[in-house]
Amino acid sequence: MHNDDTPPHLSKDELPIETQQANYHIPFPTNNNHLDEDEFDWNEVAADRPQTKRCRTARQLLHAVVCRPSCCWRYLSPFSKRLILALAGSIVFSTPAICVNLLMTVPSEEERTLPGFKNMRSNLQCWLYWAAFQWHIGWVTTVFVEIIPAVVSMWTKLFKGRRSERVKSAMEYYMSLKRYLTLLLLASWNWGSWAFLLDYPYTTVKEQDYSMVIWNVFACIFVGCFWLFVQKVIVQVIATRFHRQAFSDRLQENKYALKVLDTLSKSEGKQERSASSHHRRPEHRRQNTGSEILGQFQKRLQNIVLTDQPQFRTRMERNTVDINSIEYAKKIARKLFYSLTHHDHEVCLEVKHFAPYFSSLDEAQQAFCVFDRDRNGNLTRREFRDTILRIYKERKALAQSMCDTSQALGKVDTMLWIVSIIATVFISLAIFNVEVWHSLVPLGSCLLALTFVFGNTCKNTFESTLFLFVTHPYDAGDYVLIDDQFLLVHNLGLMGTVFIRGDGQQVYAPTTVLMTKMIVNVRRSGDMGEVITVNIDFRTPTERLHLLRERLTEWVNSQSRDFSEGFDVRVSDIVDVNKLVLSMWLPHKGNWQDLGKRFQRKTKFLIAVKDIFTDLGIRYELPTQRFAQDANASTFVHGSPTSNVSRSSEKHHQQERSNITQITARVP
Repeated sequence: MHNDDTPPHLSKDELPIETQQANYHIPFPTNNNHLDEDEFDWNEVAADRPQTKRCRTARQLLHAVVCRPSCCWRYLSPFSKRLILALAGSIVFSTPAICVNLLMTVPSEEERTLPGFKNMRSNLQCWLYWAAFQWHIGWVTTVFVEIIPAVVSMWTKLFKGRRSERVKSAMEYYMSLKRYLTLLLLASWNWGSWAFLLDYPYTTVKEQDYSMVIWNVFACIFVGCFWLFVQKVIVQVIATRFHRQAFSDRLQENKYALKVLDTLSKSEGKQERSASSHHRRPEHRRQNTGSEILGQFQKRLQNIVLTDQPQFRTRMERNTVDINSIEYAKKIARKLFYSLTHHDHEVCLEVKHFAPYFSSLDEAQQAFCVFDRDRNGNLTRREFRDTILRIYKERKALAQSMCDTSQALGKVDTMLWIVSIIATVFISLAIFNVEVWHSLVPLGSCLLALTFVFGNTCKNTFESTLFLFVTHPYDAGDYVLIDDQFLLVHNLGLMGTVFIRGDGQQVYAPTTVLMTKMIVNVRRSGDMGEVITVNIDFRTPTERLHLLRERLTEWVNSQSRDFSEGFDVRVSDIVDVNKLVLSMWLPHKGNWQDLGKRFQRKTKFLIAVKDIFTDLGIRYELPTQRFAQDANASTFVHGSPTSNVSRSSEKHHQQERSNITQITARVP
């Protein structure tokens, strides 16, 4: 029996899937591959899955309370928050000490003479005053350390009119050691405050046995922080000298460029003075300036208490005032350009615009060459802006390279860390009057055995350190030429270096192997060039050779943005009176650190060579080759060769030569 909706020629199993589902009302998996993939909801299962509600931590609850709109804490600046926390903590620790001083009785002389007397009053006061002082001085120290760059910056701006680039670089160097300086100051305050409390206000506490133990512990903490600070200073000094040696040329170039910017910044003040001199009412101008200064001072004072960021923090941390940001560089470029042109809407800058701010015309010309990269004698807005962006990007890259140590410097840091830990341990044992030298004598035999095991490793480590920090043939990101192969330095290590080949493969080379190789550093090289060899026909006329040299020289000189002067074409060799070997010296502008640009220039030059060769009709063909075939050299009988060996007369030889067929062929 068939269903009414079922066609008579189909069974139930042969029905379409949709019909089966409609008739029998059973779930059946369907093939939805024909549906649009955009209709699939990838989050459907995750949304239907019940999610467990996690309890919030105490920190999250406190953060939620503070971030409420009704809470005034969120409107305070970090400086105000630190001040309030410092005062609150001092009050919390000082109040119990004052209560102890008022409520507990002062022990009498008879009680102090007792053998088991413990002055609880002085002990509690000493600890509470120490905790209050440490809490307060901790916040004050952090604020003092962080406010130094802002104070120095404002001081130089007040007395010199503008923050110099040298001051900015010094502040960036200071910021790298700020954390460790804070730890050293806190450890010194900790040890000094405890020693002061024991020597002057609470001398009876010094009689307790535990007080000297605490004194020794604080001394060990100070020693550890001191060695940590010394270690970081040494690492920073090594990193600075290391990168100065690696980037000496770039540092000098960038330093001179920044000096030029500092000199050109005088045009801003000159433009402001010229604008104020043409004002009709100078007295009213001065009154407005004074009122504006008073308003700005009041606004800054209000911002220190009520803004989200304090003034000294916003100068150093906000992106809008970042001294290395692209926006800041664009702002400086726009201000300098219009200050140099005096808003006369000139399209290009020339040397005459630079001359008023330098002592001589030669210095102005040299400063102008910093911006005029193509040496065409003028500067457009784009050239001026791009040059300033390049200067600021270069300074940012150099600052990061000097502050951020590489993997090799990280290993040196680890070794210095181990040395500082060993020094701290021995000094701490000496502070606690522990005799350790006698116990080290039995370990001498073990140390002697270890020298045979790790002697070669220590030797290689020392040589690798000298190779990287003294010789220093390359740095991370440099292209080097080793065994006639271009390699990119990917990761610089103490015991080995990872290179990247042109095909993307990573090559690991041990430092001991690299010390025996000839290494060419491409980045540190100056203007580079290459020799291109071409073979031409020996029968090429000499006039065409001279014309070829003129045409190629004219083309290379027209491409002054890519190639420098000095192009030459010479005949280097004559091979078998058949071909002339031409050697063309192609000088590039700059080095080949950007290999892609180098090959683009070479391709453009070779295409020009091909076109000029085609126009002049200069070609090269292989020489004519002579082939000889002896028809009677051998005869074949039944598929096997039989040689003619009977040659007895000169006549037979002449007849044999006449049967030789000569064929000449020219191979293109």
